Amino acid sequence: GILTPLFNPNPEFKELRFGPVQHLKWKNSQGIEAFGAIVIPTPPRHGDRYPLIVVQYRSRGFLRGGTGDEYPIQLFAANDFAVLSFSHPAPLSDVLPAKTREEADRKAMEGWADRWSIEASLETGVQHAIATGTIDPRRIGLTGGSDGATTAQFALLNSNLVTAVAIGTCCDEP
Repeated sequence: GILTPLFNPNPEFKELRFGPVQHLKWKNSQGIEAFGAIVIPTPPRHGDRYPLIVVQYRSRGFLRGGTGDEYPIQLFAANDFAVLSFSHPAPLSDVLPAKTREEADRKAMEGWADRWSIEASLETGVQHAIATGTIDPRRIGLTGGSDGATTAQFALLNSNLVTAVAIGTCCDEP
């Protein structure tokens, strides 16, 4: 009836200190809800403003590194970066009034409407993070794999939000 570990592959894990987490919710300019979680460096230093790394595109609450766990949130926080785990809003095709799914998909693609919705959510989320007073608005990085790479490319082409990116590849040509 007693558990006895046979092997501990990560003995240093018990020594780790995790950064404090603040959950954020907002609506983008289209009124669509989005959310994220910001992790502040450990230990936070009073009055310091940190560079922000945004990981995306699904934040499921475990804060391991965004979709695919590519970017180690707590490791970044332990090295003096604040991290925003950003979750994309619902696709416009799910919320636009339309008679058929095909019509909704077409409306979401016209003029890159769905991409603009994601961009608006991303910018609003970053503004909420900046409003905490712990973020340096001149040092914001954006990561992304898969659809997150497309979001990062879109942000680079259409915004002055970020100063650095680290991306994989995905879906649309720049």
